[in-house]
Amino acid sequence: MSTNLVTEVQQAYETQIRSFFADESQADAQERILLQHAWPLEPFAMPSLQDASNREGMPQAVLDAYDYYTTNVMEQDWGTVHSVTLLVGEHITFSIYVETDGSDGWLEIYDIEGALLGAARTELGNVAWGEQGEIRRQVQRV
Repeated sequence: MSTNLVTEVQQAYETQIRSFFADESQADAQERILLQHAWPLEPFAMPSLQDASNREGMPQAVLDAYDYYTTNVMEQDWGTVHSVTLLVGEHITFSIYVETDGSDGWLEIYDIEGALLGAARTELGNVAWGEQGEIRRQVQRV
């Protein structure tokens, strides 16, 4: 996997996240009401991976990430786990995006084969890339 592809994919996701929060910060009161239940990657949401039929054919690494965050965030009732697909150039990507009841978040991105393309912590529009194990350990520290 080329470094250029990883960089391109990470930048595409960052752009979506930053753009969402920039738009939200410029919204008037009425627009904020409409945005209050929206999330940055919502236009690219896949059907929930909680449904077994939606898991068929999905790379195991994506399912493992979804299950990890579901167990450690959603089942603990302090956040929501979303599954996403985003086309970056000619590359299909899958990701797991986690938003909390606060402003914390997590993001893991995979290619169509299940190879990790990036793991990050998010804080509103800020995205901090890091090593997957460390990113996941931060779930336990919140």
